[in-house]
Amino acid sequence: MFKLSKKNLLTFTVIILMVVIVINVVTNIFSSDDTDYISGGSEELSYSDVRDYLKKVDFNDTKNREYFKDNLVNKYTLKFFKFLQETFKEMNYDQHLEAVRKYLYDSMDSERADKLLEIYKVFLEYENRLASELNNMKDLNTTEDFLGILLKMRKMQVEMFGEKNADIIFGASLKSQEYPIRRAGIINDPALYGKEKEEKIRKLNAEMWGKDADDIENNRKPYTRYTEKIEAYSKDLSEMSENDKASRIKEFREEVFSPEIVQRLEEVDNLMDAEKQKELSYMSAYSDIENNSELSDKEKQDMIFKLQNNTFGEEADSFRRRLDMEAGKKELINKYNKD
Repeated sequence: MFKLSKKNLLTFTVIILMVVIVINVVTNIFSSDDTDYISGGSEELSYSDVRDYLKKVDFNDTKNREYFKDNLVNKYTLKFFKFLQETFKEMNYDQHLEAVRKYLYDSMDSERADKLLEIYKVFLEYENRLASELNNMKDLNTTEDFLGILLKMRKMQVEMFGEKNADIIFGASLKSQEYPIRRAGIINDPALYGKEKEEKIRKLNAEMWGKDADDIENNRKPYTRYTEKIEAYSKDLSEMSENDKASRIKEFREEVFSPEIVQRLEEVDNLMDAEKQKELSYMSAYSDIENNSELSDKEKQDMIFKLQNNTFGEEADSFRRRLDMEAGKKELINKYNKD
């Protein structure tokens, strides 16, 4: 029996968000030099169009007539269809369509309701075909793999809705997915240095967003800009000495954050360095005690206990609990491996 929860409610928007997260953590994603973009150019779809699409719309009010008074196929159609899916999801196919039909009849005149219902039926078929295609896909490892999903999706949209309606219904959604995939592919390319990546990002912004290219960078949140900068320059940083690396990271912070935030980040770094040095000092002294053949086991235990107190002070008990947990975890893993 067909149900709109689970597989049939598995929309590509949700899937692509997961894809973007995956792209940001794997290391074998290479940037694509393919400039044959899948979504519309900046003249057809501007940055403001995509931002408008990403805004939430409340279809639970009395404005449904207003959203579709001029055209049934418009920038609200896709979000409205998803709203209908979610609202009447715990039903079989026929029950779902009947509930949607009644809802539309209450929202607009019967002629327009019937026409919108027919478009919605095509949308449900599209969602099911897409879900089936995605379930049969192999592992995705490169930017080209992910863009291939979008291309398959675009072809299916044009086939089922016609090019004009596909552009209107899915255009902004498609572009909101294509851009981060391409950007993340560049940022995570291990073969490129930071300056090369930044040049590619500028080219990508200009080609996909035109006159709005600068707005893309200006509207990124500071922490996102900072972490992306670190990733973009990962190859450069890996080839630097520790002092040069720290100096470069400080420059990145000063580009993005206020002086107050930069100072706080440095204070955190200093605390972490101090803790790291403390643990290194402890491990060195601990090793000397453990390797001293002139000490009995009891003497070693007493000396290590005192060493922990002297090194970690009030945090000594917490440190010992952490050691106990790590030892317990190791014992459990060893037991499991034996079994």
